Amino acid sequence: MDLVKVIREVQRKKAERERTRTQAFCLVCKKQTTLVGGGAAAQVHQFTLDEISQHVADGAFHQIHNSKGEILFCQNSLRQAESNLQVTQPMRLEFLRSMEAAA
Repeated sequence: MDLVKVIREVQRKKAERERTRTQAFCLVCKKQTTLVGGGAAAQVHQFTLDEISQHVADGAFHQIHNSKGEILFCQNSLRQAESNLQVTQPMRLEFLRSMEAAA
């Protein structure tokens, strides 16, 4: 058996053991996390559904499927994306000039 397959199978079994209704082990960030549905992610973290879709496509949000086939998100990845959005950007010279011209 391929070593990669063995490692993935061990990780999958570990994730299943550590999973509860609202907790799971995220294989992407390698941490225990709280599971959040799409509606709660949009409401609590103030993401629009379009933003959620974009973050999923970019791989920023880690997805976990439950036994019902519902897609749940890793709370750790939601918090990380939210903090990345709040990073202060430096002021650009063009902006300062436009403000000066407006005054």
